[in-house]
Amino acid sequence: MKTLSIALCLLIVPALVSLSSADALTFTEIHYFPDLAPYSYGYQGVGLSDGRLLLWNGDSIYIQSVPRSQTLSLVASGYAGDPGFVALAADGHSVILGAGYSGALYRFDVNAPVNYTPASKICNVSHFSGLFLRDDLLLVDAGNGTRSDLIAVGIGETSCTYAVVVAKPDLSHSCNLCLAPDGHALYAMDGNTGKLQRFDALDIINAYDTKTPFPWASGETIGTSGDFYKLGVCGITPTGNLIIAGSEGWLLPGGIQIVDPQTGNIIDEYDPSGIAAYTSVIYNQYSHDLFAYTNGKVYRALLPDPRLHLGDTVTLSILTAVYLVVGICYLRKRRPVPFI
Repeated sequence: MKTLSIALCLLIVPALVSLSSADALTFTEIHYFPDLAPYSYGYQGVGLSDGRLLLWNGDSIYIQSVPRSQTLSLVASGYAGDPGFVALAADGHSVILGAGYSGALYRFDVNAPVNYTPASKICNVSHFSGLFLRDDLLLVDAGNGTRSDLIAVGIGETSCTYAVVVAKPDLSHSCNLCLAPDGHALYAMDGNTGKLQRFDALDIINAYDTKTPFPWASGETIGTSGDFYKLGVCGITPTGNLIIAGSEGWLLPGGIQIVDPQTGNIIDEYDPSGIAAYTSVIYNQYSHDLFAYTNGKVYRALLPDPRLHLGDTVTLSILTAVYLVVGICYLRKRRPVPFI
């Protein structure tokens, strides 16, 4: 029986180690991103449902020819501004481009791409980041001079409506917003203190619909304030961990962190540039490509295919069950044990 136990441990432990490192990343510098527009400080993009990447450089929009391709095709231009966010609606083709501090919100259709016209701009609301809560409702993180607020933006055909749905504390800073694939867990951060909060998106939608702001303090705090880089959550890995990027603060070390959303523990940290520079991230949740822009260069890492982890888990469970049955049978044959 001792021999069987040792064999079982030798089988299970490496498999568990393999599963625990499912989000391990290796970054490689790439050179196929277009140059940034003169007034842009970084790229923004979004993964399309077919796995291709849509990229915005502060003027032009590019789309990959096929998923994970090194060819980015120019599809439209004239969308000027320092990119704050690119949000994809649930229909899979309607996109809103947020031009950051200038506030322009541009409407774009992946299925019918056209160059910018005045009709492309639907309204203005200065912001740092944004995402869709539903097809007619955006959420943006925007500074108001003394703090930053989460503002819901109702999107009409030619105009928008606005409402503060979460007022952050005084002296708070704007950060990235992220909505988990389940459509409920919404992550927001105070970039001043580094406090990371998780909300239920339905509470935020209800705050807009009922014109009743939801308290910042009512969110669930993840980890300890100051533990994380202050760009905020930039994506969710296939295994459910948070991708957090940025830096510790102005002119302080930066990079990428992988964080367990349940415990707040930092699982891994990465420094793609090698000099701990401020790092921004575009994560394609469909192809699992992660692009890091830091120190004027772009790096790519590929998160492992989650189907492999699922297969590993199933295989481990089956083998464990088989070995347990064999062990029980072995014990009963050697020395019958009554079941209670």
